[in-house]
Amino acid sequence: MSALGRAVLVGVVLLGSACGVVPVNSVQIGVEAETMPWADVSAYRTYQWWTPSVIDRHRYTDSMERQAKIDYRIRAAVDASLMAHGYVQDLRGHPDFIVSYRIAIAEDHTSSFSEYASYRAQGGNRGLGDAYMGYQRGVIRIEIYDVATDRLAWRGTATSIADGSGRRIEPAIQQVLARLPAAG
Repeated sequence: MSALGRAVLVGVVLLGSACGVVPVNSVQIGVEAETMPWADVSAYRTYQWWTPSVIDRHRYTDSMERQAKIDYRIRAAVDASLMAHGYVQDLRGHPDFIVSYRIAIAEDHTSSFSEYASYRAQGGNRGLGDAYMGYQRGVIRIEIYDVATDRLAWRGTATSIADGSGRRIEPAIQQVLARLPAAG
């Protein structure tokens, strides 16, 4: 196939993917992480959660079902990733670090075809007009605080198009915590 033929094929695939004709199989999750300069995170071995789970923290009611499910999924994914890195949850009250998370939904929109193509490449599934009108971007931040100094030691953030299903929670957390140094 000639160079011109390949260029046309690539253009058709990109255009088709942006318009929803060709499915986009991989979802892009933006990940950032940083260890504070003073912290030796790899020296840590044990952790505890900053706050109890939603179910343990409140009198559980049916109206809290969605919040409790999200909290459970996040904690389970964080616990699994930390365990895979060699960290152990401390149940006796003497951890090396405290872990917490924050989630947010940000409103966004596309204002050009190139922004729309980027939105589709990041896993957005709305049509051009709907994406122009707006969509939601989910953000999760995981923070680790050193118990001895009571200071932030590490933080990681994942950002992705929010589709309402919650199916991107676990991959986002795995990608963020992949940047955490393993326990020493």
